[in-house]
Amino acid sequence: MRDGTAEGEVLTVDRFGNVQLTITVADAAEIGVKPGGTVLVHCGHHQLTLPYREMFGAVATGDLVAYTDSAGLVCLAVNGGNAAHRLGLPPGARVSIAALPQTINP
Repeated sequence: MRDGTAEGEVLTVDRFGNVQLTITVADAAEIGVKPGGTVLVHCGHHQLTLPYREMFGAVATGDLVAYTDSAGLVCLAVNGGNAAHRLGLPPGARVSIAALPQTINP
């Protein structure tokens, strides 16, 4: 971790295309990432702003999402799709995440 960013790599890709990272829920919490928030994800040629939710089903079908899996690792997924294919992320690919500040509506 450095400068509010957690860095890791793709650990595994499951048969549905969900991308499991080496970044732990503790790493994410240390940089301010929590369910209900938003994360900035750098992976390959992509810079993405994604919702961080408790499960991938918390977003609309076809949307990308970051979440923590049952092993306590941060994952990237597409609800009803294949995140690994969509993002071009094989095992070993470098990925970083950072928390984006919450905006408060007046």
